Amino acid sequence: IPKGEKPGRPESLTVKKVTEQTLPKVSLKDLTDKDQNDPGTITYKWESPAREDCDNFNSELGYIFYKIKGSSEWNKDYFKEDNLSLSSTDLTISNLLPFSLYQLELFITTREGQFSATALQNNRLTGPSQPNQPTNLTISSNNLKWEAPYPPTGQVDGYEVRWKHSNNADESEWEISDYLAAGEVSCGDTLGCYQVQGLESNKNYSFQVRAFNLNVDVGSSWSVMVSYMSDSGFTTDMVVIVVSMVTVMVLVILLIVFLVHKCNICNRMKGFKRTMTDDYSFRPIIRDSDSRLSSVSRFTELRKPPPTIISPSDSNISFPGNRSPGSDVDLRNLTVTPTLNRASLNRRSCLDPLPPVPGKAEPIYDEIVKAGTQPLDEDNYLAPNPVRVASVESLDEEGYLRPNFHRHQLIDTKSPDRESLPPIPAVSYSSQDQLDT
Repeated sequence: IPKGEKPGRPESLTVKKVTEQTLPKVSLKDLTDKDQNDPGTITYKWESPAREDCDNFNSELGYIFYKIKGSSEWNKDYFKEDNLSLSSTDLTISNLLPFSLYQLELFITTREGQFSATALQNNRLTGPSQPNQPTNLTISSNNLKWEAPYPPTGQVDGYEVRWKHSNNADESEWEISDYLAAGEVSCGDTLGCYQVQGLESNKNYSFQVRAFNLNVDVGSSWSVMVSYMSDSGFTTDMVVIVVSMVTVMVLVILLIVFLVHKCNICNRMKGFKRTMTDDYSFRPIIRDSDSRLSSVSRFTELRKPPPTIISPSDSNISFPGNRSPGSDVDLRNLTVTPTLNRASLNRRSCLDPLPPVPGKAEPIYDEIVKAGTQPLDEDNYLAPNPVRVASVESLDEEGYLRPNFHRHQLIDTKSPDRESLPPIPAVSYSSQDQLDT
């Protein structure tokens, strides 16, 4: 209160002041229909900024700014932006690619057109449409291959394949396969395969394929036509496999024949194992000479030169017990053959003892005991044996054999009157008869 003035009622003063503006931070509520399925158009909808949200305006609002860009692999080059009035609540975008993803961004600006935060963001997929035709159709060994339509216009549901003779221009002659589900013919991420059956051998055919999308009634146009000469029934891989198998079998057979032939040659050259003994005091078991000899042994025997017999007086060969060569082994010891004999060829002779039987003991045979030499008389004749004689009547007074001139002559079986001959008296020649003493 100034001095000199009386106190009274106080005065009031109102002052208006505007704060400094900043960028709006308004959010818009998305009202876009999620069931829309148009292949080339998307309609976005939203709610206008509410008055109750004025605390987030931060300035005087200007307009709505939007941006649309493609988000799929095949529409990344698509981009569009523009302004809308602040009262706008929808936006329709046309001429879009089917089955493609697009992203919408809305911004609330100031009067000067400045903005910062996104007021609305929405990603929307366009609906499916008729598919594009399959590409890169090829055929080999009656097996068709193709690539799925690109860019895709929907989810591929199946395919159809048709073929005809190339020299037939009539469109009604096409043979169309059954509807082929995409999962049945898939042979890769984007590849389809189909084995054509019932083709005539060595005929020229033309082939085409088309695709169908899910929830779309119309299929694609037929692909580019390819021509192919049908196989004769054998593929290159089959021929290679058959030739390889036959070659391996022939080589195995030749190897087996070679090994068998080699074993036979080794067995013929080796012969039987010789018995490791020098004891010829016992007469060995001898096989039949020629009946059991192999063809090689008989051939060798025929080529052997005649043996040279050496008498005991001209050699140093001695026999145990002063016995004569009474066995084939002793006789062989007296035979000198040339250097090239059966022993040098490591072959078994028919006179060699048999090898021992495996698991059995060799039979032992007793040596043949020869009778002693009978004494001679003064004229170097055998003296009579008074102990054992053929018959008592056959000896004379001095012990010598009597002549048999008194005996009947043998019957002449050719004589016509042999039945009239007198009977032959019985004469005993028993060696057990003893002399009367």
